[in-house]
Amino acid sequence: MFVSADRVSFAYDAPYVPVFTDISFNVGPEWKTAVVGRNGRGKSTLLQLVAGTLRPSSGTITQVQRPLLLAHTYAIPETDTLSVMIDAVGPYRRMEERMEALLADGSDQALFDYADIVDDYHRMGGYTLKAHLEERADVLGLGSGHLRRPFSTLSGGERTRALIAAVTTPDDGFALLDEPTNHLDRDGRRLVREYLTSLHKGFLVTSHDEDLLEACCDHVLSIDADGLHVKHAGYAVWRRERTEQQARERREQDNIRREVRTLEQAAERQRRWSAHTEREKDSAADSGFVSHKAAKMMKRALHTERRIDDALHQAQSLLTSFDGVHALQLRAADGAPDVVLQVADLTVRFGDVTVLDDCSVTVRRGERVVVTGPNGCGKSTLVGAILGEVAHDGVVALPQWLRMVVVRQWPVWTSGVLRDHVREAGIDETRFRTVLASFNVSGDVFDRPLETFSFGQWKKIDLCRSFLDPAHLFIWDEPMNGMDVETKEQLVEAIARSSPTMLIIDHDRAVVEKIATDVIDLG
Repeated sequence: MFVSADRVSFAYDAPYVPVFTDISFNVGPEWKTAVVGRNGRGKSTLLQLVAGTLRPSSGTITQVQRPLLLAHTYAIPETDTLSVMIDAVGPYRRMEERMEALLADGSDQALFDYADIVDDYHRMGGYTLKAHLEERADVLGLGSGHLRRPFSTLSGGERTRALIAAVTTPDDGFALLDEPTNHLDRDGRRLVREYLTSLHKGFLVTSHDEDLLEACCDHVLSIDADGLHVKHAGYAVWRRERTEQQARERREQDNIRREVRTLEQAAERQRRWSAHTEREKDSAADSGFVSHKAAKMMKRALHTERRIDDALHQAQSLLTSFDGVHALQLRAADGAPDVVLQVADLTVRFGDVTVLDDCSVTVRRGERVVVTGPNGCGKSTLVGAILGEVAHDGVVALPQWLRMVVVRQWPVWTSGVLRDHVREAGIDETRFRTVLASFNVSGDVFDRPLETFSFGQWKKIDLCRSFLDPAHLFIWDEPMNGMDVETKEQLVEAIARSSPTMLIIDHDRAVVEKIATDVIDLG
């Protein structure tokens, strides 16, 4: 086994937020394991527990191989990319600096310590690490030029691919990949998918990218409402069986509810008959016989009610591992013009770099225009120019009186307390809570610090504002990033059902095919 968890519980402190209770599982060293579950279920927390960056409240986690965590950080180092990759793997650069200092010292004790560090450095593969990192990076589309550049100058997708190459390189390591395709363009996702599929070693990966999971995973660890479950099969098999199980249990629930309605009607008839008979017993020739008959009917009614309770309990025992998915409604405001948004010959430059050149976009009433293209081609810059946040040349025609709802690539509310943000924005708390519950986010969410939420939960909070009031235009920048599969399906169905006017930026091929009336490729 690579990792074994025995009766592990974990909760965040201040405030107390329980995540796992008494969970146990094993993961083999060669398993390519998909870690799946709804947003906020604890997938990233689980990876951090396995990596050792978080400690269980109780229970034990044992690792046989060295865990190497791909975690998304927004503090971008200014050092060269190869150095950042080396630091992601282990303390090699610190060891090199220490060896240089000991050699410069030259004393007997320093040389003795130097020999110990050299042995450790050699054992950890330090002398061949750079060559191996360069090989892995090349497979992921990053040449030597990328590795010499400051890490901060790479695009978000290039930085992610560099770190994936790093944590999957050491022979003694086991990669823990947290959302490795987030914010990657279509080509970047393909490169990562092909790379992970070709690896001859195991890893744990959390992702809502179904193409990735279907292509490269041969085991599934699902975090469900009723606990953790390990499936010794690929993601496609797990997904199909899960869908079939949900359908079976929903059919059984429907059958039980129909039976309950029939039993309730029968019980009510028996109670009414018993009461009516008892009222008439004084005028009957044999009141004792009538009372006996009424008692028998009441007894039957009580027996029927017990059957009803048993049936309801049976119905409630079904679908315990699944969360409900509720319908959402995007409402189009009345009075929108035929052409809601017109962008013509738009050019944006940052210094000497031209990000957009003669870009034109038209969005008509009822259209869903999806903008795609590789990382760095200017998709989010286009949104900034439309909103008047980015200086540009060219024409942006957008009537000032239009009601718009904008969802940013990065969520707006990520710190503080949700209740305060909702009140400051003048939003009715009850309405907001109702929509948020439709996204399967409920409980004490209004009073918990937003810092304790997952990225997917932040995105859901951001998206909630789109479902509160009608709008003439919805602008969504990568709305599906970090969304669990069920929520993606919710959003796609809401768009298809409501036919709102939208400008959307997205890389997800399957989503684009389902919702777009027009596609503009900036690549």
